[in-house]
Amino acid sequence: MFDSFKKAKEALKALKKFVAVKNASFVKKLRDGNASGRVRAGDKTFDNIESDKEMDEIANETELSEVEWDVPDDVSDIEFEDNISDEAKIEMIKSIQKAHEKPYEEPSDKEMDYVMEKGDRKKSHKEYTTSGQWGYGWVSSKDRDTHPSEWEQAYYPAGKDPFGEQEGNAPDIGRMKEWVENVKIADMTDAELKEEWRNTTGRTIKDKESKSFLSDLLTESQRRSLIDSIAYKVARKIWYVGRKPSSMSDWEWNEHTKDMRPPEGSFGGFDHMYDFPYDKTYVYKSGKWE
Repeated sequence: MFDSFKKAKEALKALKKFVAVKNASFVKKLRDGNASGRVRAGDKTFDNIESDKEMDEIANETELSEVEWDVPDDVSDIEFEDNISDEAKIEMIKSIQKAHEKPYEEPSDKEMDYVMEKGDRKKSHKEYTTSGQWGYGWVSSKDRDTHPSEWEQAYYPAGKDPFGEQEGNAPDIGRMKEWVENVKIADMTDAELKEEWRNTTGRTIKDKESKSFLSDLLTESQRRSLIDSIAYKVARKIWYVGRKPSSMSDWEWNEHTKDMRPPEGSFGGFDHMYDFPYDKTYVYKSGKWE
């Protein structure tokens, strides 16, 4: 009786481990395609699932593991047809995850060089926005997805080099504000600016005021507040987790740099006043900031 129970328990654990290996392989394919996913077992999620330690931990959970992926807020879930291949599932997940994304939402290489430069050599607003005449120039937000070569350079956390040494400059907030104003929000409609302001500030709109709120233009104070907030959040993210080159997937950059992240509070400002997101458990997402 006891031997039968022991064998059944061992068989169940072996099944859980087999399913975990299969799910880990699926998640790896997702990440290779620059989509996001993880393995869930019970109430635990596993981002790193490549060692026997993680596999054993998953196998010891009471429930079989399954793959979990992110979907946009306006999508409840993804339903697949029967007998669909893993490759087809992955393509569906990728297409839905990328539907609302702008992959190169962060500054380009030239813009990053300008944002990271310190000292008294700051170019005038007019010089810097002349489409490259002075060696610099903004990339139009309308063209950002079609020019991946503008994002070839890797920029490491805390201004470090590829080996994690030589902590350098933090992004210049003043120059980051120029990028936000001249690139990030430059081509936005009034409605898009309102939505960006709402999302960035965390404001919720009550039904009775939603019509007037969405129809009114941003005040100058709201516009400056929006620019300041975005600039701070983008600069803070770049300081803590860097900015990946276009040649690397989000997950590749995450694994390459997660041990280079500086400690909370090193950027300054209001780092300690909120729920700090950028520790070693953070999974890098390009073009998104917390």
